[in-house]
Amino acid sequence: MSGKLQVHFGTLAEATEELDSIAKSLQEHLTELDQAVKRVSESWDGDAREASGGYYQQWRSASRSLHRAVRALHKTVHTAHGNYSAARTANLRMWGGGR
Repeated sequence: MSGKLQVHFGTLAEATEELDSIAKSLQEHLTELDQAVKRVSESWDGDAREASGGYYQQWRSASRSLHRAVRALHKTVHTAHGNYSAARTANLRMWGGGR
């Protein structure tokens, strides 16, 4: 490792957009899945309905955690992009390159 830190602003911007897109798409799919599971489970009775509902709730809890993690990662990358951009601008001004 060279000891240098290189920030690629375009890559950070692309990652921010991609993570936002992934989070939105994931939410859309989860909403569709919720609706489909509700329709199917309404036709079931007894133990089958109860068992599937319990497993679905466990799975849904995990999927919500995944969605929150993607959103948190999006926020972190977005913040990093802003922070690195601000630092670059401040450095350019300080050294006379951002007049």
